[in-house]
Amino acid sequence: MKDFDSILQDLASPDEEIRHKAVIELIKTNDVRAIPALRDMARDDDSVKIRYYAKKGLHFLKNQTLPRAMTGSGKSVSVSQQVAGGGILADLDTAFSNEDDDEKIAIIQRTIKLNAVTALTRLCEFLNREMNPFVKSKLIIAIGILGNDSMVEILKPYLRDPDYRIKANTIEALGYIGTRTVYPLILQALDDPDNRVRANAIRIINKFGKTTVRQLLESMISSGDVAMMGSAIMVISEIGRTDLLPLLESGWSKGDATIRARVEKTLAALSQKDHEARAILDRITSGNAEKGSAHGQDLLSHLSSRVSQLLSSPEPENRLK
Repeated sequence: MKDFDSILQDLASPDEEIRHKAVIELIKTNDVRAIPALRDMARDDDSVKIRYYAKKGLHFLKNQTLPRAMTGSGKSVSVSQQVAGGGILADLDTAFSNEDDDEKIAIIQRTIKLNAVTALTRLCEFLNREMNPFVKSKLIIAIGILGNDSMVEILKPYLRDPDYRIKANTIEALGYIGTRTVYPLILQALDDPDNRVRANAIRIINKFGKTTVRQLLESMISSGDVAMMGSAIMVISEIGRTDLLPLLESGWSKGDATIRARVEKTLAALSQKDHEARAILDRITSGNAEKGSAHGQDLLSHLSSRVSQLLSSPEPENRLK
């Protein structure tokens, strides 16, 4: 079986069979981190079959019986009972009362593995107090995986953190939450000066599902806002999907000279591998040349007419002009 990140990448494949296989593999991981991705596929994928399997997988992962652990007496106790009994909370308190960062990270990972949603409040408290950027970034991921829309406001300030790891992990955490509330926040990260943060934002956007991504980009192109249009062009350039190329043509027709130049540069780069990109580039540049030629002909005609008027004038000073 592929590693978790490789499976997530396959979910964005244009090939339906690859996406279908990725959904099945994602379910088999039995990993709570798969829930946001399956939720997106169940809602947005173009294939009815894939939406069906994603919904089944989502139901399975949300309602499965958690693994059972053995107590010292040999009595079987469910993990959910351990969490309810406060075992994981006590372990979190112990780890974060010490200065051992490895111990903190280990308990954060165990909290995620146990799907200990009851620990969310405690994780948020530790996030506010933690000084080590690496540990903070791990706490942010845990909050994103275990949390829901209510965690967005808690995570939002960390998008402005000076440490790139914290910003990048905040974007990833928002991606795990995966609701429409997070879309504008992730789009804003496209303007971040750090290319690692921008790359993470593009990677998360690509997981939103083909329909959602297209709707977002259409909205950005139609906004008329230069910054938003520029961000949309960057996303299309990175994703490189043929079905998104008409949006570049739309942006070219609606944008100013700066936007047009960016569209042409993007199409030129994509046209090396995509014939449709070349066709659109040829169409808009030839249309632009025709407009320029027509404008030149109009100007020449106007000047010729004006010269004729001056030469036929009875006033000598006009003819001298």
